[in-house]
Amino acid sequence: MAINYYVSVQRGSDSNDGLSQTSPFLTISKAVTMVTAGSIVYIGSGCYKERITLQTAGSTFSKIYWMPDFDSKYLTDDKSGIIRITGCDENEQPTSGIVWNFNGKNYNYIGNTKTYGRVYIDGSSDNYALYMGGTTTTYGYGVVATSYNGIYSGHCENCISMVANIGFSSNINYDCISISGNIGFNLGFNMNCISMSGNYGFFGSPRTDINSTAIGCMNGFYTDNAVSTSTNCLSLNSQYGFNMNSLSTLNYCRAINCITGFYGTSTTNVLNTSTCSAIYCSGKQRTTGFPTPVDYYETVEVSNAKHYSYYPVDLIKALMPILEFNYTGGSNLGVGYSFYDIMGNGRALIDGICHYGAHEFSRVSMDFNNYHTYVPSIKVERAGMQKFTFFTNGGEEFRKSVWVKWINVADANKPRITVKSTGYFVPITVTATSDGTNWEYLLITATPTGDCEVELYLYAVDTGENAVVYFSDLN
Repeated sequence: MAINYYVSVQRGSDSNDGLSQTSPFLTISKAVTMVTAGSIVYIGSGCYKERITLQTAGSTFSKIYWMPDFDSKYLTDDKSGIIRITGCDENEQPTSGIVWNFNGKNYNYIGNTKTYGRVYIDGSSDNYALYMGGTTTTYGYGVVATSYNGIYSGHCENCISMVANIGFSSNINYDCISISGNIGFNLGFNMNCISMSGNYGFFGSPRTDINSTAIGCMNGFYTDNAVSTSTNCLSLNSQYGFNMNSLSTLNYCRAINCITGFYGTSTTNVLNTSTCSAIYCSGKQRTTGFPTPVDYYETVEVSNAKHYSYYPVDLIKALMPILEFNYTGGSNLGVGYSFYDIMGNGRALIDGICHYGAHEFSRVSMDFNNYHTYVPSIKVERAGMQKFTFFTNGGEEFRKSVWVKWINVADANKPRITVKSTGYFVPITVTATSDGTNWEYLLITATPTGDCEVELYLYAVDTGENAVVYFSDLN
């Protein structure tokens, strides 16, 4: 009979037996050495700074599940939150190598259909966040990957990849989203997927795309020298909507507002686009695959275009984790870490302490009820930060002030403000001193050595579930 294990970065120890929520392991790597076919590993909320290489395969009827317990259903003594697994170093910089490697071990599953958007894997400077190893008997559900490359092979559902190079490669993908600098989806089977990539939305062959969309790419759908099939797909605002060879099959595809809608690569075997439409595309269908411009494309309103791609509500819901947890840069590889999510909310403190994981529910928002003089104030629940940027002249005193008050904040974690400008003055921090019951005035000054950009940070550091800080009247 398979044995189940429990892992908690919040309160575990690898000297425990890992057999119950009261004696969990500290690391996932410890559980890796213990599992057998059929085991379930419950992973508690928090940030796991470790690289994982699986050692054991499951079987058809005895799969191994790595289950994120984001709502503390099984690890009942843990704080709830997301699970982050990272290869970043102590300074939150990505390092070399795969972060989670399935190592050719079949029938291993991360998550299930109820855990979408709850597992975050990041921190590789030169490789994949998740490497599932060339087999479709490995599964990832709701994984959010941010590294140099995202997810390799395996079967992905409702996954999101935000990477510098390749989002998904050689996978079977359903309801997935790729935001990448180079290639969104490379090879494989892609259904109900969205790519927002710099160079290629959907690339390579053999490849099958169904009900998928490329947005703002150099090449929305690209096929070089083998067979690919795209059915009911859409390319929006791309340089080339569909850049394909003559072996490719296009069924009811649309290119909208592209420079060139359909670009063929053969003058003898012309790309067949008889069921397709180019809508508001300046280039229509032409170039190498079309000896002369073809003008039969439809000029219709989008709402009237037949066979228009359809996406389930679940795919839109899959975007939501991006709003809560998104890397926007930090290294020359494009996706190290960031102080901010895609909405500009602070996700890590200025001192480099990363508050992902169990504290992901921290939130920075505007508040119209609690303010000193002017509305709105900035409300920070749990730990969080808001950044402002100013320009100032060298040799002149830079002065900023703010009013602050708080509730349920420990004395050691009182709110603070910091100013910094690398190369022009040493960072300066002012910390509140009162009990937070009434508004406290904080003033911070600095004199830069030259004309520069000054960054000002308002941040709260208490991660308690009920901690709230208000910043008001920044001046």
